[in-house]
Amino acid sequence: MNAFLLTDALGQRHEPAPDARIVCLVPSITELLCELGLAGKLVGRTGFCIHPQEVVAGIPKVGGTKDVNIEKIRKLAPTHVVVNIDENESRPSTGWRNSCRTWWSRIRTSRATTSAWRA
Repeated sequence: MNAFLLTDALGQRHEPAPDARIVCLVPSITELLCELGLAGKLVGRTGFCIHPQEVVAGIPKVGGTKDVNIEKIRKLAPTHVVVNIDENESRPSTGWRNSCRTWWSRIRTSRATTSAWRA
């Protein structure tokens, strides 16, 4: 068993995935992933994921945070989709649930922000 596991807002455990293909539907997390050096893992984003502009400009858009195009997501063949409980509808996640993992976020405090990204 991998000693380094991340737990999302729904309590799901996620192992590190060196070959991850990530679609991020949360603008602030898209920016965070870029800052963490993971921009090369991003294969899709929303039209609201606009920072850092020079990095995300080349990443395909899959709609907005509330009107996600599930077919576009499927065609990008992600291994992970990052969503936010309060921002994204849960209904669309059923469209990719069988083909990739969903990371659910919910940030309510600054402490939650840092603990969300700890093992």
